[in-house]
Amino acid sequence: MKEIYYFYDDERYTDWVAMEGFLPATKTGGEALAASDPDMASWIDILGNCKFYPTAKAEWADVKQGVISAEQNALLGESVQEQLDNLQAEIAG
Repeated sequence: MKEIYYFYDDERYTDWVAMEGFLPATKTGGEALAASDPDMASWIDILGNCKFYPTAKAEWADVKQGVISAEQNALLGESVQEQLDNLQAEIAG
């Protein structure tokens, strides 16, 4: 737990996110980056309205595994389009 507190220390975390060019995952980090970088401020402003991958939903595991399988089959020479079409049909029911 100490490592998490260390990493997410406001100043340390904000410096790291700015160095990497990532969007921050903390409110304090967002506020600091928005204040210091006008280009980043517009992206940070919309973060509150973003929707992320629904990894907490059980159905997402099927989609994730399906994409992995499609990628593997594509690397073995099968049609990428066909693989993704099949996955979409399977997921959509």
